[in-house]
Amino acid sequence: MKRKLTVAAAYIATTLLLCAVLFFTYVAELHLFIDPLFARWEAQRILSAAASPEALQRAVGPLGAFFTFPDGSWVAIRYRDSHAGGLWSVAIARDSGGQWYQSREHFCGAFSSFSQVRDISFAIGESLGAASDEHGRWIYQLSSSPDLQTARQRISARYFNRIH
Repeated sequence: MKRKLTVAAAYIATTLLLCAVLFFTYVAELHLFIDPLFARWEAQRILSAAASPEALQRAVGPLGAFFTFPDGSWVAIRYRDSHAGGLWSVAIARDSGGQWYQSREHFCGAFSSFSQVRDISFAIGESLGAASDEHGRWIYQLSSSPDLQTARQRISARYFNRIH
């Protein structure tokens, strides 16, 4: 009888241990799927709530970018990523015509780096040249769009897909 209880306890302990390992593995990896989804919802909520160009410049956050074009149109891109326990990236863009775009491309700090270089170049009176890396060149092309139609072509031609 005592031996049966010991065997039963060993099975229960093994089962509980296995469940714990599976649970923690699931939780540890779950953020790779859940966090991007929440980041997308957050970006859409924040960009939707921004009612002025000034509010949009704040809404893009520290890793995003806000581009204005000569025709008065604009594109606001909010970007988030994570390098912790696996890599994920989400960029959500809203344009002045009401269209939305999404990208899972890993831009890392490319938008914020571009914005900083652009601001410094403007402050010292230098023209901004195209960057040497692929993301930087694409961001430069997007920022140099003459109008919203061109910006839309550029944003959807490379890294972004239109979302509804």
